[in-house]
Amino acid sequence: MTTRYVAIDTETTGLNQETDEIIEVAAIAFDLAGVQDELHTLVRPARPPSYHIERLTGIRADELASAPHFGTVASELARFVGDSPIVGQSVDFDLSFLAREGVWLTNAVYDTHELAQLLLPGLGDYSLRGIAERLGIVFPVRHRARADADAARSVFVALRARLAAQPSWLLHEIERLARAAGWSIADLVREVLAERPAGVEEVAGLAAEVLAAPEELPKALNGGRSAFVGEAEVVALLRRAASLTDAFPNFEHRPEQEAMAAAVARALSEGHHLVVEAGTGTGKSLAYLLPAALHALQRGERVVVSTDTIGLQEQLTEKDLPAVQRLVREATSEELRFAALKGRRNYLCLQRWTALRHSPPASKEEAQLMARLLVWLRETQTGDRAELNLHGAYDAAWSRLAAENTACLQNGCPFVRQGLCFLYRARKRAEAAHILVVNHALLLSDVATGGHVLPPFSYLIVDEAHNLEDEATSRFAFRATEGDVSEFLDRVGRRTGERAGGLAGAITQASRGEGQILTSGAYMTGVSASLASSAARVRSRLSQPFRLLERVLRDCAPDDRESDERLLVTRATRVQPVWSDLQIAAENLDAALGDLVSLLDDVRGMLELGDQGLLDQDALAAEAADLLQKGSELQYGLSRALL
Repeated sequence: MTTRYVAIDTETTGLNQETDEIIEVAAIAFDLAGVQDELHTLVRPARPPSYHIERLTGIRADELASAPHFGTVASELARFVGDSPIVGQSVDFDLSFLAREGVWLTNAVYDTHELAQLLLPGLGDYSLRGIAERLGIVFPVRHRARADADAARSVFVALRARLAAQPSWLLHEIERLARAAGWSIADLVREVLAERPAGVEEVAGLAAEVLAAPEELPKALNGGRSAFVGEAEVVALLRRAASLTDAFPNFEHRPEQEAMAAAVARALSEGHHLVVEAGTGTGKSLAYLLPAALHALQRGERVVVSTDTIGLQEQLTEKDLPAVQRLVREATSEELRFAALKGRRNYLCLQRWTALRHSPPASKEEAQLMARLLVWLRETQTGDRAELNLHGAYDAAWSRLAAENTACLQNGCPFVRQGLCFLYRARKRAEAAHILVVNHALLLSDVATGGHVLPPFSYLIVDEAHNLEDEATSRFAFRATEGDVSEFLDRVGRRTGERAGGLAGAITQASRGEGQILTSGAYMTGVSASLASSAARVRSRLSQPFRLLERVLRDCAPDDRESDERLLVTRATRVQPVWSDLQIAAENLDAALGDLVSLLDDVRGMLELGDQGLLDQDALAAEAADLLQKGSELQYGLSRALL
């Protein structure tokens, strides 16, 4: 039986659901064969739309004056929709307006925005127009209910076909995640699965089916010729850029740019420092990239370029360096290699993902992220979060999966051994790059660790250098909020009812097979309970020090303090009675936190040194090691600050 869907769109007088009103509504009934029926009408609002809305939609106030009130079409719209699944772009917005007008629709909802995020990973623009363009769907009229609903219909049909092309094991995992989080896409996935013949393989291994086949990694730099690059050679190549109009559109001769390029070439050849202040319009990126590229190729020596903003980093790697690569190739027949290296938090950790892959999602956002990862992992070569275009709502879920604070390169991670680890591969690409683009934070981490973050380099270009001091202050400071400690404790294990979450819950889950405790893993369930109890003890002592810190900030602040919320803790501060109370509370917290860190160290050792009869034990060991490092940092920092 063919499913009947209904695509819905509304136009409104604004975005405020309390005060704005619907001025147009459209509903299109369709199945996979085509449109079945339509309902479309203008709606008379209590107040005429603003000039801005008239310009945006093309709907004039005089047209609306003769349109029916929404109450006269509400029942007809409800009957038209019936119990059909509802389709639309960010359709919850439309449904909330309809509900306010008395049309309560509790049908399954398939949001084309969410579907596109799942099935089109890496798309930069998830607006209806952006999705339609990516799918090759013509969408000439926008901001009209009928046109937007029809575009959503076409987009949904195309995305559903992409969903149907996914392997059965992947669809089963998406359905499980969606059901656990109350995400209505589960019904659509079940519908697609029902169309398949029985007996299809439903379980996937990891490397073979889930991950894209890794590309061959380039070889590391191994030195070059001894001659240095001359200033005239750089300027001549810069002038040649004018002939490559597709790579350098609107290129024009700029004496300041040539002077800067010559100065950079001279500094690289003579080995001295150079400070440049380049005004807007100088073309500074090309002025330092060209001499850096020629120097790196000729000498076989890596040049690191550090930026402050992600925007400039992406401009360099996605626009400027590909153009420079082409220019150099045509001039010298040599191939410039470049790469970007980011902080560990930007890369997906496959061990962590493996550990959480079959766990119940903690939220709809986590379910959506895990589902998106399943699709994305089949095509990504980088594992870089930037490819997913994630917004802030996913930050908490991503933090549980990122490679930050993991000891994966030291603890024999199987993904490192197999050459599949995204962080490992990013570092290998960095080792092979003539020009390596990083950000200030990563550069300063390399400084802090004595050169253990970046591959060896002798030449450094710091762009946006005016921001380096603030980043250094941030990088070399310790910060911790009550929420940071609480989040760490949640990752260890927070008991809700009869079950614990976090590492404690994962150990208990990994000790079970087909609902029974595995004999060799039974001991670890007791360890799991100890972790949850120890985390609870820390949590019980957590709030008091931070409440007392608020009193310290209030009571010990100088009278002449203006807008600065910070307090410099001096000897005078430490002799105040409130500070004595704070130290007692901090000592109690430190003792409990120390016990938890010690227990995490024991658990890490158990998981790393012997078979405990647990599923995915390597991933659990990596999570324990990560939590041990995080807990140790929190204990050390809080102790140094307060005690």
